[in-house]
Amino acid sequence: MQSNSTAAPVQVEYLTRPQAAQLINMSTAWLRKQERLGNGPERIRAGKCIRYTPDALRSFMQARMEA
Repeated sequence: MQSNSTAAPVQVEYLTRPQAAQLINMSTAWLRKQERLGNGPERIRAGKCIRYTPDALRSFMQARMEA
C-alpha cells in the first residue's frame, strides 16, 4: 500500500549557542551562566553539542518579560 499523503515534513531549526545568544540579543557568556544556574532556556544536548530551538528561546524571553 502506498500513502498518498501530501503533508510537508516538519522542519525544526536548531541553533548553536552563539546563534541563540544573538537571537535573544545577549552574550554567549550570559547564556552559559543562566544554564549553569538552571535558569536558561530549554536546550537539546547531543553529546557535547548544545542546540536551541527558536520557539524555546522566544518562550524563555517572554516568560522573563512577564515576571
